[in-house]
Amino acid sequence: MANIIISYRRSDSAAIAGRVRDGLAQYYGADAIFIDIDNIPFGIDYRRRIQEAVAKNDILLALIGPKIRVTAIAPNPLQPLGGAFGPGR
Repeated sequence: MANIIISYRRSDSAAIAGRVRDGLAQYYGADAIFIDIDNIPFGIDYRRRIQEAVAKNDILLALIGPKIRVTAIAPNPLQPLGGAFGPGR
């Protein structure tokens, strides 16, 4: 079974992320899909939980919407995906 994590920005990709999740869940099963809205309970350190999920999953699907851009505040908007490309990945 594939383990898939869906990475997206809520500000511009939340709706499509939900649709992608639903489609993948129909094929692979809901337990095979990690998406923050379903898999991170309130009060949990979400950065740590996402890092753990990235390390355990086989596939990372990054949805990049039209509003992603490089700014002085976020010089690397894809930084949260960094763990997906570490050693052994």
